[in-house]
Amino acid sequence: FQLKYIYQTTTLAAAGSNTYPQATTEWDDIPRYIGGINNAVDSCVTSSYTIAEGSSDRDADLQSAIKEACPNVIKKWPSVGYKWPAGMPRSLYTNTGIFKVTDSMGNTTEYIHTPVSTGFNTPPPPYPYSPRITQIKVNNKVKMEYSYITDPAPGSFSSGIDYTTFNWPQPQGRLLKSWIGSDEILYGIFAPYITNQNDTEGKTQTSSSGYKAISKVYMTPRYGAFKVSSWDKDVTLEQQFSNRATSIVNILGGTTTELGYFCENVNSITVNGMLTGSAAGFVNCNLSNFKTCNQATSMTDAKGYVTDYIYDPVTGLPSTVTLPADRNNVRPQTRYQYQPYYAYYKKAGSASVTRADTPVYLISRESKCQKTSASGNGCTDPNDEIVTLYEYGPQDGTANNLFLRGVIVTATNSKGSRESRRTCYAYDDYGNQIGVTKPKADLSACL
Repeated sequence: FQLKYIYQTTTLAAAGSNTYPQATTEWDDIPRYIGGINNAVDSCVTSSYTIAEGSSDRDADLQSAIKEACPNVIKKWPSVGYKWPAGMPRSLYTNTGIFKVTDSMGNTTEYIHTPVSTGFNTPPPPYPYSPRITQIKVNNKVKMEYSYITDPAPGSFSSGIDYTTFNWPQPQGRLLKSWIGSDEILYGIFAPYITNQNDTEGKTQTSSSGYKAISKVYMTPRYGAFKVSSWDKDVTLEQQFSNRATSIVNILGGTTTELGYFCENVNSITVNGMLTGSAAGFVNCNLSNFKTCNQATSMTDAKGYVTDYIYDPVTGLPSTVTLPADRNNVRPQTRYQYQPYYAYYKKAGSASVTRADTPVYLISRESKCQKTSASGNGCTDPNDEIVTLYEYGPQDGTANNLFLRGVIVTATNSKGSRESRRTCYAYDDYGNQIGVTKPKADLSACL
């Protein structure tokens, strides 16, 4: 699939003073239209395509923009149009601006931005005003409105700031409430005022309602938040750049959950002092194991039951999952196999179908035992094995998006013989599943 971007040249705002963001070359071209194309059906060049600012508006017929950029396309493809305020980005800091999005169905969403005071009067950044979304409209009907507030007495600002000792300012342009009609939500977000990284208190501001509000956030300049208190939970975070949650106190339920980590993964969960889950087998990553590292080779639940995992070295996905023993002391096991498949599609505007340069690995086979133990890649009783095969269409040069075309399940029936059942799936050119053929159709292959 291809996302075709059509850019619009923009008239850069004059440089002027430093009061507002400088217009830079990054804003010379901004996305104006984007089309989604199935390259197994149609094709478009991958080179950049740009239209001039103020050129004829194609929002009423997005396909005309796609057709202009991709003259060889035949089908009508989903597209979206974006209309930006003139003089971006500076204009949003000085005047109310509207960012408009038009979808393939002709629906238009407008995001109205309004400059909100930041409490700063001495640029460069932070600027005296900053844009905030104050209203959202869909097909000219108001869907949501927002208001903001800037807390007084910001801290001092200077360039070359030392962020470990900086006196953080009060929030600028923080969200105060959102509403639609008479239905409104108030936000009581914290207002941090921390003097150094060793401080453990945060100034707070509580919502007038309190319900579902964040009531208090504790911060340090170096690592940010280290504790968040809301109406129903207290969450404690590590004082490290990862900021991982280490403790969650459920105020309503009266439970405390503690999380342990290894290799950035949760490897233990303790609730009210009782271990409810743990994982083991994590190894540090290197160039030879990056597909399988940071994954647990076993997980233990609160009752001590263990599930074991083995991973495919090529894909990093599970190749074997062995569950805890059942009442018959049999450990159910499921095995997975993966194969490389190539998509076939029209590249870079070409009319002919060619194979992708690289394959993708997809699951091709799944097997498990119903009642007996696993033995090697099968079961101690071969007739006990259930095998599922997955089909993704031909690999013979025919256009192919590698959608799942068929699923074949083979098992032993009530008469003691092996029997296969095939389910087939159909898709339209846009990737939507439009049909399912059940096993009773007794198809020998999926189209």
